Amino acid sequence: MSELIIENICNLVIAEGLAENEQDFCERWLCRGEGYMRTLRFRGLQPSADALAVCANKLGFYADAFLASDRPYSVHTGQNLQALQRLCEDQLRKAAQSKWQGHSIH
Repeated sequence: MSELIIENICNLVIAEGLAENEQDFCERWLCRGEGYMRTLRFRGLQPSADALAVCANKLGFYADAFLASDRPYSVHTGQNLQALQRLCEDQLRKAAQSKWQGHSIH
């Protein structure tokens, strides 16, 4: 996969004004070091299950908070975060399935 789903999520979180830049996203939304995304790109790796789980959980937490508001902008942001949460959870599910399907039980 040439472009990481996590990069798309990062860009959209930044566009929503919830992270300042990629480094901020890595630290505050993935609980990783500031160079985490650069490392993934450089080594051609996918994000860890832990990073995806943390990101999905945080997206869901903030989606719920925004959706609880009666302001249209906040509700729209909440809906966007829910969509990002689903993307993250789908990526996590695919990674888990790929891992267990790659190992047969004897």
